Amino acid sequence: MDARKIKWKGITGGGSIGQRGLILLFKYLDIRIGYAILFFVVPFYFIFAKKRAEYIYTYFRRHQHYTRLKAGWKTYLNHFYFGQVVLDRFAIFAGQRHHYSIEITGQEYWDAANAEEKGCIVISSHVGNFEIAGYLLHWQGKKINGIVFGQEAKVMQRYRNQMLNGHNVNMIPVTEDLSHIFFINNALQNGEMVSMPSDRIFSGNKMTEIEFLGTKAFFPTGAFHLALSKKANLLTCFVMRESSRRYHIYIHPLKSTPTLQNKTDKINSLAKDYVAELEKILQLYPEQWYNFYDFWNEEK
Repeated sequence: MDARKIKWKGITGGGSIGQRGLILLFKYLDIRIGYAILFFVVPFYFIFAKKRAEYIYTYFRRHQHYTRLKAGWKTYLNHFYFGQVVLDRFAIFAGQRHHYSIEITGQEYWDAANAEEKGCIVISSHVGNFEIAGYLLHWQGKKINGIVFGQEAKVMQRYRNQMLNGHNVNMIPVTEDLSHIFFINNALQNGEMVSMPSDRIFSGNKMTEIEFLGTKAFFPTGAFHLALSKKANLLTCFVMRESSRRYHIYIHPLKSTPTLQNKTDKINSLAKDYVAELEKILQLYPEQWYNFYDFWNEEK
């Protein structure tokens, strides 16, 4: 397996005009009408984004071990659910926040990390709809600094900032000049929280290879390096869509094996613990895996 080939490139689609249009539309349209339209729109993605669909189909066949028929149906549901979580963001931007509800499992872990003086790294993944938690909840205590892709359309950045600034959440965009590293370190030194996804490899990432859903895959280890160097707490946080306008947050602490002394071993232990939590979530919500590329690098 060649780790150099595993890189993700992508931003929220639609362009600024399309994104503004969706926000305007959902000021007057019930989001459930948008869901219904998606039912007919999704098949076109199989035509115009065939490769993405093939990767998800392979995920269901090889890694969830579904039959061809079931894998095909789950591939459709995966795209349908992904469309729904995207529409949910725009509906909230349009002012429909009060229609949504959220449940939290593991609140006690969050409260414990929030009560400590040292910083905390909150690790997420491209499953469910992590970003929406920042729009739906006003986080008390420590400021949360979310790591985001720096090249998103300006309309997305503007609405994100409007929603999150009043919810004790700050955005740190990833930039080519690496200035985001300074802001991350500064946030942790101030005892704040930093959230970052840890399931995609970018150029230059430190990584490790871990058994994931039956096949080895590469995962970035930057968050674990940072947690050890800054002596920060580590939490996983998955925000999963339960049903129409209802989400469930799962929070769990990560700790390396106490007997380990070597730093590399500690990092690998933390990474394996994170991957184990990710597998548990995908057992509950297999259709909400949103890595639309050759994640396991299985193409020959």
